[in-house]
Amino acid sequence: MKSLTEYTIDQRSTVREALNKINLNGVGFVVVTNESHNAIATISDGDIRRGLLKNLTLEHSISEVQNVDFLAVASIHEAISLCESKKGMEFFPILDNQRKIKNIYLAHQQTPVLKKQNSVVIMAGGLGSRLGEITKNCPKPLLKIGERPLLHQILMRFKMHGFENFYLSINHMADKIKEYFQDGDDLGINITYLEEPKKLGTSGSLFYLKDQIFEPFLVTNGDILTTIDYSTLLELHIENKADTTVACREESIHFPFGVVESTDGIVKNFVEKPKICKNISAGIYAFSPSVFNELPNEPTHLDMNTFITRLINKNYEVRSFVFEEEWIDIGTPDKLEKAKTMNRLKP
Repeated sequence: MKSLTEYTIDQRSTVREALNKINLNGVGFVVVTNESHNAIATISDGDIRRGLLKNLTLEHSISEVQNVDFLAVASIHEAISLCESKKGMEFFPILDNQRKIKNIYLAHQQTPVLKKQNSVVIMAGGLGSRLGEITKNCPKPLLKIGERPLLHQILMRFKMHGFENFYLSINHMADKIKEYFQDGDDLGINITYLEEPKKLGTSGSLFYLKDQIFEPFLVTNGDILTTIDYSTLLELHIENKADTTVACREESIHFPFGVVESTDGIVKNFVEKPKICKNISAGIYAFSPSVFNELPNEPTHLDMNTFITRLINKNYEVRSFVFEEEWIDIGTPDKLEKAKTMNRLKP
């Protein structure tokens, strides 16, 4: 497992020591830290070359070549967003409020140095019947969004946030999905399959994970493309000590008519073409292992709304995480076509 020490160097080091570390980590840079382990500068192999051209030697202090005017971010999500606008950037140090290094995002590899061991469960066993003939011979997870299948896009988006351990719950045309993704090694991730003997709904297959997962984990429907900050969703879930966190988006409905509000036949108010806003479930969830106690004792069809309602009724801590990033539920042909034009959703 990678360690941040491979990418950092003490400010009292020499140019030679910086060059050696850059050669060892293979990414072309190091982050300079002070005695308090705060990030104070960066050094790239280009910085060292320019220093040597100015007649510096390998025994000079790295203070002679370091770049104190470097770009740092506060989260993986911010780094991913900046990758689109800062095309020449190779890395982004991720710092906390004290400027201590939490992680480093490698732009060219589209992944952070430190990975998350928390699992991600993707529900990919549905029929995709709302898509009609499109899914007659191809399971919904393998429908192309750009150059890659939908499920490929989802997996890569999670990988960009440092997730590498996945469970794919499959049923319809399961063999085609397994043939495409296999164990995930070609994508640099680990895939384990939950093969549903029958359709188990959007949460029934969690039964198979009772003795497999012992840390907080994420669950997503297999037809959701989004730029949500998966990392922060998990971090806040853990910080809040919640049993469940439901990712939500605000959706609004415009009534095309005037709405009459009345009581016992007496009109109390008249609202012209109002807009009503509600938080809807985005099909993405964080769970703690505590929820396994409320699953059936055998594989049973169970939809997510039923499961979460059960948790609420039994006084589990169920919280919401409202996000504004792009999101689309690819359930109909028109949504599929729209997703193909949403370039920011494709890693």
